[in-house]
Amino acid sequence: MVVAGSLGLDRGVNIIQQLTIEGYYQMGLRISVLLLLLISLISVASAQEPRGGQSPSAQYDLGLSYLKGSGNTRSDTEALKYIRASADRGFAPAQVAIGYFYENGELVLSDPQQAIAWYKKAADQNDLISLMSLGRMYYTGTVVSRDLAEAAKWLQRAADQGEPISQLYLGLIREEKDYALSDAAAWYRKSAQQGMVQAQQKLAYLLDQGRGVNHDPVEAYTWYVIALDSGKAVANDVGRLEGAIGTNAALEAKQKVVSMEREINDRRMALGCFEWPNRNFEFPMPPPPKYQSSCKR
Repeated sequence: MVVAGSLGLDRGVNIIQQLTIEGYYQMGLRISVLLLLLISLISVASAQEPRGGQSPSAQYDLGLSYLKGSGNTRSDTEALKYIRASADRGFAPAQVAIGYFYENGELVLSDPQQAIAWYKKAADQNDLISLMSLGRMYYTGTVVSRDLAEAAKWLQRAADQGEPISQLYLGLIREEKDYALSDAAAWYRKSAQQGMVQAQQKLAYLLDQGRGVNHDPVEAYTWYVIALDSGKAVANDVGRLEGAIGTNAALEAKQKVVSMEREINDRRMALGCFEWPNRNFEFPMPPPPKYQSSCKR
């Protein structure tokens, strides 16, 4: 009976040891799973935040790559995350992009005041697109109260540095405020020479009517032809002036148009970006962020 009792006790001890070992094993499995889960969460969190080692320019470029992508390579969420991170670090092109998003309600809810705030941050760094965008907002008055003086303040800074859309808008302001129109014609000419078709038509009209400039039907015809070649619906004006100036003058003007259009195209190419949706509207819009990276600024 003592032997039997001893055997029973040994068996019990063995069972306890086995359960203890299994317990530690199960606990180890649980700890391993928890560690793997923790590592995974840390990795996800790290992926969700822009890497601190990246420059603001690199963050902006990465954001644009997500914005320009297609299918699995496009992500508006990632685009906004990286562009905003760059903007927060003071990179002017990224600040312009964030301003554009807020102005147009892209990737974020529309917020004109946020748009203005971000544009002004970039304007403080003399970014041409931000200066033009601010001026355009105050000129059109579609999302903020219309204020021509405020518009002119921002547009003038960009126009003086050769930004053609600002030159067009400055011409529009001068035409609206100055009956003499001499300043309007000068700004339209600067913009027209850089390929802004709206300014080409405006300049042709002033020359045609002798408003702000001397009446010059031949030069008016020349600019109407250039505007027509750029897609403006001015065929009636071209036909009317062709009859008024005569065949020989019209042929000479068309020969001049060829060389002028070559020079205009060279200037447009020098701008870096010159074609985007809504550029040829009556009141052209600034380039969307995915076009801005190639713009002279």
